[in-house]
Amino acid sequence: MANPQTLDADVLVIGAGLAGLRAARDLAEQGRHVIVLEARDRVGGRGWTSTFPGTNLSIELGGSWFTEHQPLAAAEIERYGIGVRTFEPVTQTRWFTDGQLRLDSPFPPDDERCLPQWQQVQDDAQAMAAGVDDPRWALSLDGYLKAIDAAPAVADLMYGWWSITGGGNPAEGCVEGVLGAITSEGPVGDMAYLRYAPLGGWSALAQAMAATPGVDLRLNARVTDVMQDFDAVTVVTPRGTYRAPSAVVAVSVNTLPRIRFEPAPPTTTSEAFGMSAGKAVKVWLLTRGVPLRSLAYGRGVGLNWMYGDRLLDDATLVVGFGWPVKGFDPDDAADLQRALHAFYPDAELIAHITHDWIGDDASLGTWVNTPAGNPELLRAENFRPFGRLGFATSDFAERDAGWFEGALVSGAAAAKSTLAVGVPPSPL
Repeated sequence: MANPQTLDADVLVIGAGLAGLRAARDLAEQGRHVIVLEARDRVGGRGWTSTFPGTNLSIELGGSWFTEHQPLAAAEIERYGIGVRTFEPVTQTRWFTDGQLRLDSPFPPDDERCLPQWQQVQDDAQAMAAGVDDPRWALSLDGYLKAIDAAPAVADLMYGWWSITGGGNPAEGCVEGVLGAITSEGPVGDMAYLRYAPLGGWSALAQAMAATPGVDLRLNARVTDVMQDFDAVTVVTPRGTYRAPSAVVAVSVNTLPRIRFEPAPPTTTSEAFGMSAGKAVKVWLLTRGVPLRSLAYGRGVGLNWMYGDRLLDDATLVVGFGWPVKGFDPDDAADLQRALHAFYPDAELIAHITHDWIGDDASLGTWVNTPAGNPELLRAENFRPFGRLGFATSDFAERDAGWFEGALVSGAAAAKSTLAVGVPPSPL
């Protein structure tokens, strides 16, 4: 254990996700000695590249995509020569709405409510994006659907979108997450915005950033206490105590209640601790009978969004999303077979893999979703620097919150604010 009066680094960074690593990399490149403390035995946070069991197919157990409007992600991937995978257009789209599988349209032809209601949803999405103030933006998805008296097929279409955008219980998360993803293109679902991914995987990017000279990575170092005094920040972990002139806290919002801060952060910051409603389920399925690049969504059975990602001989690797529901186990083959059959009645499940991000102590959830009734709670302005502490995570980024782009935005901002405090370059 370090002497409490000894400065171990110029800056301590808590968390080795992309936000923490971007902050650490930027600080190290300005001559600071940075110690990164990570609770896991790996870097990357909610980005975790693995392989599907028994194959050489690379999969993302955590986040997957970035968009053409996210320049920082593209720049980092190019910087480290990781390469970009471009997703080809969807070959077919199918929907499970109002209790039926549909191949031509998500809406029953005899329900005249659907098209006008869907147009209203699109109009609302555009109004929200334009900054129109409307109390409905603070509703949960379920509350919003009730407010517009949504027909069953419209509601089910929204539930499908919600699985890949809101990501959590539709009775708890704010509808702004799904409205923000809907465009005037309508319910065709061509995955136009989910177009790119790092060819080498998000873990490769995290590992490259962690290898920056001047970044001293400590794994299996879960932080329990963060204490400030007039001279420095002291951070306590089971493997030791560390002290530096400043620190950046770069962990998910839902894990912040597990850290004791002394003194406590302002109420505008601390009241957001643990408040992300982002609790999605993501499963990879090796299947037979699912067309490559087919997209299916609606109100399924445990999984409400599926995409035929890649081929392996005569099998298709499918990624599916949903949220926790009673009676569905995302790690149970029988439950997954039923989920698959809702969209592909003739398909066969061969194998599967998932990771429980909700039960994972180092995440306690998936990408951010603001709680219904309080869409302002997780805004970036609530996490301004506090004394010698900065905060960084995609959960409250200035833009692209919930994406890896948001993590990079937030990490870069935290490094900039830390440098502005005036921590001199390390003499070490």
